[in-house]
Amino acid sequence: MSTQASKGINRKDIYTIIGVLIIYLFGYICPPFGGITPLGMKMMGVLIGLIFMTCAGCNIICSSLLALMAFVIHGYYTPAELLAGWMGSTTTFQIIFCGALCIFMRESGAMDVLAKKMMTSRICKGRPAVLLLMILIAAFCVSIFVAGAPFFLLFFGLMDSILSIAGYDEKDPVRPLLLLGIYVGAYGAFLLPWKGAMAVTVAMFNSVLEPFGFAFNDWIYLVVELVTFLGFDVIYVLVLKYILKVDLSKLASVDLTTVETFQKIPDKFDFFMKVGLGSLVFCFVYIFVVNLLPKTLPGYAVWGSLGISMIWLVPLVLFSLVRKDGKPIMNVGKLAQEGSLWMMIALVGSLTMLGKITTDAELGIRGWMVSVFTPLFGNMNIWVLMALIAAFTLIVTQVVNGQVLTMGLTPVVGPIVCTMIAEQGATISPSVVLTVLSSCAVVAWMTVSGSVNAAYLLNRKEITQKFLFSKSIIVMGIFLVWQYIVAMVLNFAFPGL
Repeated sequence: MSTQASKGINRKDIYTIIGVLIIYLFGYICPPFGGITPLGMKMMGVLIGLIFMTCAGCNIICSSLLALMAFVIHGYYTPAELLAGWMGSTTTFQIIFCGALCIFMRESGAMDVLAKKMMTSRICKGRPAVLLLMILIAAFCVSIFVAGAPFFLLFFGLMDSILSIAGYDEKDPVRPLLLLGIYVGAYGAFLLPWKGAMAVTVAMFNSVLEPFGFAFNDWIYLVVELVTFLGFDVIYVLVLKYILKVDLSKLASVDLTTVETFQKIPDKFDFFMKVGLGSLVFCFVYIFVVNLLPKTLPGYAVWGSLGISMIWLVPLVLFSLVRKDGKPIMNVGKLAQEGSLWMMIALVGSLTMLGKITTDAELGIRGWMVSVFTPLFGNMNIWVLMALIAAFTLIVTQVVNGQVLTMGLTPVVGPIVCTMIAEQGATISPSVVLTVLSSCAVVAWMTVSGSVNAAYLLNRKEITQKFLFSKSIIVMGIFLVWQYIVAMVLNFAFPGL
């Protein structure tokens, strides 16, 4: 019996036990230091334990729930306060219902049709660089709603077909570069700040900035992400053509309508695709208008009351009541159930609460971090600080999961930036800085530990170690330079936001 039991204990079980001990016992074993209170030490144990368990690949839902229970057991929250801040948060609502609408979009196949229209448009014919750019932009758009295995099976398969029709052999150096381009194009998955993992990250940003009187701006996040990744698609094509001297000429003769993948995709949007696209456009326009127009406008208290949290319910409820061919156009119950990603919901609770405890002056954690890191970074100007944040994050995320890295760096970077604004009058946009941190944290392809999606790229035979440590490093360096330029321009465009 003991032998069988020992065989059933694996490395993750051991990591889980260690994480639980850190979460619940750290504050009792480690004496207070640096002005941190006894309760603050217990909360620091929760922070360290959750980060450790996430890094170690432990069950994320269980890790998050263990952290949430620890907040109550250690006496920082009552159960009612915790549940109100977690399940009653706008972020939890967004994850469920924005996710539900995105699932309808994915299931309708609208993004496949959009990708086909983009790549088979007249502007691409006879123009290989334009065709490649359109493929990368289409990949970005599709990945907003279709991520992971379905995305990579679709676009890697599509690229294989295109290159075979064009006459590129299996060892042609163009293949790994185009596969890497598709992989970078998949970062559209992180575009929407109201969806999935990004809703979790944005919730943590807000919890860190709120005590300093700042709020994270979703629209600045969107602008930074769009300019960064769509701009990089353009740069990537130009680098392939003019710097790396890749032969793209064979793509000029490709007729994408003959590609088998496209033959299975309709030429036009059907009714359900139009409903999905129209619903998302409606929600985006509403959120933009509500945030842009002054609250003093007549009737704003009524038509602007839904905000970014509840507007997703309008199309979901409306099209669940309206029928076509005797059936509801949408099934809000089914979609909401599929959109209830409990891993994300649990993370929202734990990370939001952790963001609050790191900035709670009464616990002393915030004061200790400021006293430690301000002498190191507080006297830097924004030009150096931004470069350091971008470079450090991009390098470390190659081996450390981006979500974990963002979780660990946000409580450090946020207070430093806010303190620089308050005490030095520095021209800094906290929203831009934290978006750059998040953006660089997802650009990982060197190891699977940096990004689970890297497995789809690294398992391709075209992606050799030589390629990874030569041309892919060049691509990473170009991205870093571009990200830094975008960050500095937008930082001065949105100071204090």
